Amino acid sequence: MKLKQCLLYLLITTCIFSCKKQDTETQQEIVIVKRSDVLTPLTSTIIVPTQLSFKNKTKELNLSAITFRTSPDVTNLNNLRASWRQMMSTWKKCEGFNIGKIRESFLHNRIESKPANVSFIETTIQGDDSITNDYIALKGSSSRGISGIEYLIFGDNQSTNSMIDSFTISQSANRRLDYLLATTKVLNDEAEVLYQSWQNYETDFSSDESSGVKSAFNQMINEMTNLNESMVVKKLGKPMGRTSGLPFNLRELESYRSENSLENLKSNLWTIKKIMFLNDDGNTTLSDYLNHFRKESKLSEDIRKQIQSCENKMNEFNTPLEEHFTADIKKVEELYDELLELLILLEVDLAGSLSIVPTPNDNDGD
Repeated sequence: MKLKQCLLYLLITTCIFSCKKQDTETQQEIVIVKRSDVLTPLTSTIIVPTQLSFKNKTKELNLSAITFRTSPDVTNLNNLRASWRQMMSTWKKCEGFNIGKIRESFLHNRIESKPANVSFIETTIQGDDSITNDYIALKGSSSRGISGIEYLIFGDNQSTNSMIDSFTISQSANRRLDYLLATTKVLNDEAEVLYQSWQNYETDFSSDESSGVKSAFNQMINEMTNLNESMVVKKLGKPMGRTSGLPFNLRELESYRSENSLENLKSNLWTIKKIMFLNDDGNTTLSDYLNHFRKESKLSEDIRKQIQSCENKMNEFNTPLEEHFTADIKKVEELYDELLELLILLEVDLAGSLSIVPTPNDNDGD
């Protein structure tokens, strides 16, 4: 009799423990399946801090321009160029977050529009209109913004001494300095607006549990895959002739004047990696969400490995990407192939697994 009682007690205890364990596992599954648990840490630890970093880099660029105006010499020109490159690399980390209300504001277009409108810039500098911040702010983004500033400080195949002369002894030297100072200040103003816009949008974006094409989650994944597609189609494929059917063209590279195109790609890849895995600090990630829906982690592991393969290939370049177009095109082709493999994993496998609705993007038609 006592043995039966003991067995009954053990059976009841086991059932209770099992039910509690199942309840706990169910609660954990509910936490993982919530889209906001992916969006919230992504927004607070990656998106908003990156916008702040970009704002700060544009401020540093403007200060470098002020210093250069005071003393337009080779040292200060090199410092100005270094500030631009740092700003540009940070901006390319922001590029993949042109989402929702931010996209609707056209802020990204106002900050960067390619190619630079060289004709307008030179006509304005040679003209007699007063070049002020307000004047520049009303002009098209290709006449100012990131691309316009790149043209002003790197020129078109001009020597460093020739660039210095254009800011010092040429007839329009002072107006060129005015244009440079105004464009860097307006860029900093736009970066401030972008940062404030993301702060205002953060709660609505990160708490969005809706589904469908306009949901924050759907837009985030579409923007990530679009960024990867842009790397393949526009940033490498088009200048290589792979996606245009034309001979390779260095001037189609994103930052050919500054020879910063490779760093741009590295920053874009950084964004994709952060969207997928954050900082590997224990927060719920898109990778976790994907694993939950697929009931396995192989695809996430494949994506991580492919991102690493792309990073490794980029790190093999010991000179600017622009130089490899004439010296070692094979290495460029290998990088293209690695990025294409990543695109297949994201655009086909990941998006298909999560039933993401694709949306038209700037790469369509290229």
